[in-house]
Amino acid sequence: MSIFNFSIKVQMDALVDKIREHDVLYYDKSAPIVSDAEYDDMMRKLRDLEQQYPKFAQKNSPTQRVSGVVNAAFSPVTHQVPMLSIDNAMNQDEAGKWLDSINNGSSPEVLFGEPKFDGLSCSLLYRFGRLAVAATRGDGETGEDVTANVMMIESVPKLINALVQVSEFEVRGEVIMTHEVFAAINETRKRNGEKLMANPRNAASGSLRQLDPSITRDRRLSFMAYGIAGFTENSLINTEMDTQSSRLALLSQLGFQTSSLSTTLLADEEVQAHFDMIAALRKDNKIGYDIDGVVYKIDSISKQNELGWVSKTPRWAIAYKFPAEEAVTRVLGIDIQVGRTGALTPVARLEPVYVGGVTVSNSTLHNMNEIDRLGLCIGDHVVVSRGGDVIPGIDRVLTERRTGDEFKFNTPSHCPVCGSPAVKLPSAAIVRCTAGLSCKAQRLQAIAHFAHRGAMNIDGLAESRIELLMQHAALRKPSDLYRLEQQDISTIEGMGERSASNLISAIRNSVKPEFRRFVFSLGIPQVGESTAKTLAEAFGDIDHLAKATEADLLTLKDIGPETASSIRTFFDNDDNYIEVMTLNQLIEPQAQIKQEGIFSGKTFVITGTLSRDRGDIKAEIESLGGKVSDSVSKNTHVLIAGPGAGSKLTKALSLGVTIWSEEDLNANKQPQRSMHP
Repeated sequence: MSIFNFSIKVQMDALVDKIREHDVLYYDKSAPIVSDAEYDDMMRKLRDLEQQYPKFAQKNSPTQRVSGVVNAAFSPVTHQVPMLSIDNAMNQDEAGKWLDSINNGSSPEVLFGEPKFDGLSCSLLYRFGRLAVAATRGDGETGEDVTANVMMIESVPKLINALVQVSEFEVRGEVIMTHEVFAAINETRKRNGEKLMANPRNAASGSLRQLDPSITRDRRLSFMAYGIAGFTENSLINTEMDTQSSRLALLSQLGFQTSSLSTTLLADEEVQAHFDMIAALRKDNKIGYDIDGVVYKIDSISKQNELGWVSKTPRWAIAYKFPAEEAVTRVLGIDIQVGRTGALTPVARLEPVYVGGVTVSNSTLHNMNEIDRLGLCIGDHVVVSRGGDVIPGIDRVLTERRTGDEFKFNTPSHCPVCGSPAVKLPSAAIVRCTAGLSCKAQRLQAIAHFAHRGAMNIDGLAESRIELLMQHAALRKPSDLYRLEQQDISTIEGMGERSASNLISAIRNSVKPEFRRFVFSLGIPQVGESTAKTLAEAFGDIDHLAKATEADLLTLKDIGPETASSIRTFFDNDDNYIEVMTLNQLIEPQAQIKQEGIFSGKTFVITGTLSRDRGDIKAEIESLGGKVSDSVSKNTHVLIAGPGAGSKLTKALSLGVTIWSEEDLNANKQPQRSMHP
């Protein structure tokens, strides 16, 4: 054997060993250490190599059988009809090739499309209409007897009256855990100090394969039926068995839960439109449970039988999968960003990885404590996830993949921008640069925050323009903006007369802000827009606010000891105090009048994609007396959720918070109507 052929065989054998190892972790232990995308990639590489070098393929290769194992703790069940798998299409081109293969130049076949549930496959065998045996897929030929546990699943019919004359009737489907149940269970586990479940799929698998059926009952699993594997001949049902769509309709009539997203399709364009529609619903969290793609089958059962199978997969079906929302990559380094309050934020620099439809190369770690919580080292392999409108983040570290070359990140003792000492208070998670506005990074961020739409709303003052003004126009602090003249900045490269004129006009138009906007613009640590509004309503002007003691501040709703101390510390700093009073002379903050209205006493949170700017919606709610918060808590009354709502929606559901759409908000803000869910 040549060195080249030997290396190919070694590579193929190594892939087989890896896939088998991951099969045990995924199917038997419900504790995978690689993402679905990474596993699929290994399987594809092995399949491609086996096609190129068939003489090196192992007879019992994972590509020639169904992945999965049977746990010895459960009695084995031999499937009368093997539970085999479906081949994957990872993009539109691959789906198109499958469509071409089944149409073969003839008129398009009628197809049936249904969500690909991300749970645990299960077979239900009914004898004379009564549930007799429930089994997991296992290795496709033999599964695990989980009848006692399946009996605890409320959505599984235990008796099918319409089929009492049929000696055997086998239903196939998926055991899943809904997002609502998953969030509620994790909330309870969090309160009890227990380890949180990783995801609904693993939670469903682990819950079904419990030795104590009462645990399965408490986990509130669901069963989604997707097919009929076999049945005893009977004239009452034979006419219902000629198509996949009619079989699903029959299952629904018999009391099984099926997906409302399933439908028949014809043209290739209909397939892609259906796939895109379900993908959009999934992204907007409107399905309620995890799916990882859409399965397309030829609707005609006789045509399915005619086309048959290739090895372990049918020719007549394909699983068109969504882009992975979870992927494995490696941490190349940890960089530090300096914020407007001097906070040093660690950001993980990653090997670029495609996840959730985007290429991710960086992920914020929020603060130094997050590095400790994750146990993260530079060089680690990590799981990165992205879902809905959530910014890609590191979920967990794969410590089992460490090689010994990884090393710890040391918390910086000095600011990476200005070199000033960086300190961390014993009770805080944040490390801060101590230089204040003498630090270039803090100056830039402070001025950008001051000009923010929710603050002074100075249009055209982006960070890139602020950097130009800092470099060429002696801009050092926010008050310097009001001393700029058009002739001073029009000669700066990249500005010009028109841009300079527009910017000066925007600055001058900002001189009469609402007092709450002025307070927010100051960038006081821990004072967001909501707290700024509270302070503005309580003190009325900057003189009274600057003189407020911590005791005065603690009398206000939603202001705790840390926020009160932060406000007092800000005004006790001489540089801050001088800058604030200088600004107060240059502009005329307008007195704040507390708003009363239909939403008085109600706290709102806004998430997802809406038809209007969030700032406009927030202002409207506040004008009607409501308060808008950034995070969901037990004190939240209403979550306004648009498409793409992510973790906030999940938490709101677990807390029983009322959920409104944008249309609900419009309906409830009418004076003549009271709030309703």
